[in-house]
Amino acid sequence: MHAPAVRRRPTASARWLLVLGASFALSLASTAGAAAPTAKESSLQAALVFNLIRFTAWPASIADNAPLTVCTITENLELANAYLDYHGRKVGEHTLQIQRRGILAQLDDCAVVHFDQVDIPLLTERLHRLAGRPVLTISTPPHTGSMIGLARDNNRVAFQVSLEPLRQAGLKLPAQVLQLARSLQ
Repeated sequence: MHAPAVRRRPTASARWLLVLGASFALSLASTAGAAAPTAKESSLQAALVFNLIRFTAWPASIADNAPLTVCTITENLELANAYLDYHGRKVGEHTLQIQRRGILAQLDDCAVVHFDQVDIPLLTERLHRLAGRPVLTISTPPHTGSMIGLARDNNRVAFQVSLEPLRQAGLKLPAQVLQLARSLQ
C-alpha cells in the first residue's frame, strides 16, 4: 500500500508571482495587436522583473546593504517610467536604484540589466561583455546569452531562464520560480 502523496502548497511569494503572471496575461490579452505597450502592460512587466530580482540569490561578492542598480536599456518611456516605481525599494538588505541608460552606456555598476527591444548585434556584444559577472541580464524578446528572456506567448507574457549564464555569474533562482518559466535552457 502506498502512502498518499503529499501536495505542497506554493509559498506566498510563489503565489504572488503566479498572480502577477496571470494579471500580466490578462493585460496582454486586452492589448493584443497594439503596436506599443500600454502603461499598464509596462507596469506589470516591471513588477514581474522586480519579483524576479527579489527571488534572485546574489553571490557573497555583493556586499550586504550595498544598493542594487537596475539599469534599463529601452526606448519605451512607459517601461522606463514603470521601473521608477521601484526606485528606493528594498530587496532583502539591498536598496534598488533604477537608472535608464543608452545601449552604449557603461554597465559596470549594474546588478541587473534589462535590454528591451535592443538591436541583436548590439545586444549580443553587450551580453558578451557582462558574461560571467554577477549581473542579472534580462532581454525582451528572449536572446541567447541573457539569463531571463521575456516574450509574448499567445497574448500573455512568458519568461524563459537560461541556467548556464546564471550559474557562470554565481546567481541562483529558487525552484518555485524555475517551475513558472516557460522553458529552461
